[in-house]
Amino acid sequence: MFKPDPKSSKYLAAFEPQQEEMRSRSISALKTLHEKASGRVKIRWNLRTGAVHSVRGLLTESQKGTAQDIADRFLSENHELFGISADVSELHFTSVEERRGVKHVKYQQHYRGLEVIGAEMTVHIDQSNRVQMVNGNYFPGIQVDLSTSSVSENTAIEATLQAIQTDEQPAAQTDLVIFPQGDQYVRAYKVTMKTKNPLGDWVFFVEASTGTLLDGYNAIRFVTGTGNLYNSNPERDDKIVTAKLSNLDESGSLSGTYFCVQNAEDGVGNATPTGPGSYDFLYADPANTHFDEVMAYYHLSKVAEFFRNLGHTEHVTPMPAHVHVPDPYTGNAKYDNAYYSAFENAIYFGHGETLNDLAKEAAVIYHEYTHSVIHAIQPFMATQEAGALHEGYADYFACSLTSDPKIGEFVVGQLGKEFLRDLRNEKTYEDYTGNSVHDDGEIWGATCWEIQEALGRHVADLLIYQSLWYLPQNATFADAYDAIVQADTILFDSDHLEELEQIFEEKKIIATTCKIVASASTGGNIVPSGTVSVNQGVDQTFTITPNTGYVIQDVLVDESSVGAVTIYTFTNVAASHTIKAMFALQNQGTYTVAVPGNTQWMDSGITINVGDVISFAAQGTVVYDSKGNSCGPAGASWTDTRDKKDPLWQKPHAGLIGKIQGIGSSFFIGSAYKVKAASSGKLLLGINDYWYQGNSGKFTVTIRVEKV
Repeated sequence: MFKPDPKSSKYLAAFEPQQEEMRSRSISALKTLHEKASGRVKIRWNLRTGAVHSVRGLLTESQKGTAQDIADRFLSENHELFGISADVSELHFTSVEERRGVKHVKYQQHYRGLEVIGAEMTVHIDQSNRVQMVNGNYFPGIQVDLSTSSVSENTAIEATLQAIQTDEQPAAQTDLVIFPQGDQYVRAYKVTMKTKNPLGDWVFFVEASTGTLLDGYNAIRFVTGTGNLYNSNPERDDKIVTAKLSNLDESGSLSGTYFCVQNAEDGVGNATPTGPGSYDFLYADPANTHFDEVMAYYHLSKVAEFFRNLGHTEHVTPMPAHVHVPDPYTGNAKYDNAYYSAFENAIYFGHGETLNDLAKEAAVIYHEYTHSVIHAIQPFMATQEAGALHEGYADYFACSLTSDPKIGEFVVGQLGKEFLRDLRNEKTYEDYTGNSVHDDGEIWGATCWEIQEALGRHVADLLIYQSLWYLPQNATFADAYDAIVQADTILFDSDHLEELEQIFEEKKIIATTCKIVASASTGGNIVPSGTVSVNQGVDQTFTITPNTGYVIQDVLVDESSVGAVTIYTFTNVAASHTIKAMFALQNQGTYTVAVPGNTQWMDSGITINVGDVISFAAQGTVVYDSKGNSCGPAGASWTDTRDKKDPLWQKPHAGLIGKIQGIGSSFFIGSAYKVKAASSGKLLLGINDYWYQGNSGKFTVTIRVEKV
């Protein structure tokens, strides 16, 4: 839409308004999934619920059963990860769509029989019956009192009509739903209706108990464009060509298998054949009113065939397309707009007043049809950001078909402009405003165009189309990134991942990625392992586990010891790192472990029984203050008798200490020590320093346990 219209550009507020602390059970469930998954797992959290919004990777081995069986089983086994109830009873299976061997299994959340708006989850299963991605939203812990009385359906309809500001009395459909409102949930009427003035396919939500309007949007997709039987448009190429019109029916009009083109000009019928054949529509003068019909039919057929070649099979009935559409607000025969109506599954082109004829630019025709493709795959794109994606996708495919990053070159001719939008722009996600879906859509259109310039048109078109099947409801730019990366995983075995991540980083859609290389010696494992991509500013946790018969000897971060820790977290990652877990064989009761200076107590991994004789031999250096003072395991030459804050304040400061976990008392080890255990439990080692966090260095301790 060239001129913004507040009535037709309202979108739902995003369903993630605030951040909550992630649930510990979700983190625990993620660790379990890491351990079971065959490859690296990449996640994004739902900041509203604290559960996982998107998880992708090789999540399972090949499974038996139908796609729904596999999806049901995965959701049930990992219900805590998504915050779903154990029996998954509130997720209602809705459909299975298969594209290029990938099965997309969709579920809609219900609460006591009512649909929860914005709560859809999709499980994506590859050709080998392995789960490779799950995304979408589930809202746990919904509590809504459904016993209270509701206003009438007519009250909800009247509230919607007042919001639209129309005098019409259109047919309306109402359904009771659960609507997320901030951090609460309310029972609401979902009201849908179509009006001519103002023009709209309206979806509104009205609180059922009070009749208060909650939110709403217009499902019609508007753009500014042009189109006719030129190869592109009169500005770019003013030569009129004779082209093949395929898939016509026998009606003698511009109707066929996929489209039915109609002329809305007052007092003018539809185009008829001009001869010499029964299906020849050879209007030579572009000023002829029927010239636009031919242009629309030809280019709609072209873009539809383009998407069919990409695997799109959703449009199987003829789609109405109208040219010379008058202004629905004023009745003016010259209307400066074009739009796709999702309710009617129809496309409308105005003749233009301050703009040139919108049906005479092929890119506009391609743009509008792309809206219908997106809607067929993911119809719930109602937020501002999702609307911007809608426009960006439509611009991209329009420009890809014309091999020109500019759109609207002819349509804005009277305004003295060179084009309406240019996909070779410098916008990034930092320029996102949330005010105009068309302006913000340029960010996504430019991103897609850069993908084409980097990977070539064929690869980019296929990737970007296939990614539409991975979009959740009300997708964000980050969701769209996930979708394209997942499409690359399925179609090209992630061959283009590095180039894609670079583009998305430059466009600020994802944070700059840092690489953490995680490895382990013989005797145990580290999870996750291999090269792990982490966005700047994000935390990344690794879990270290020894095999039976082994203990953790040391963990090296960037080649420096952090001790024999079982968990290590890189916080606020700003650069690439390495982490390596070192394991030692339990050899006749002898162990070697590293104790970092910046820990007070750490688990040595050694279990002690009452009566065991433990011998210690330690070496190394720990720096214990900001002045650089240091000591060996025997500690410094002073004790903490003044403040008495050290664990063993009468023993040398910063020396090596130990205790048996549980009821055991602390004891000083120093450089060498031998003791008979008076209790049973894990052997803990530490530094005799209450202000240990700022220390550096480590002690290497050899421990021999003589069993009684």
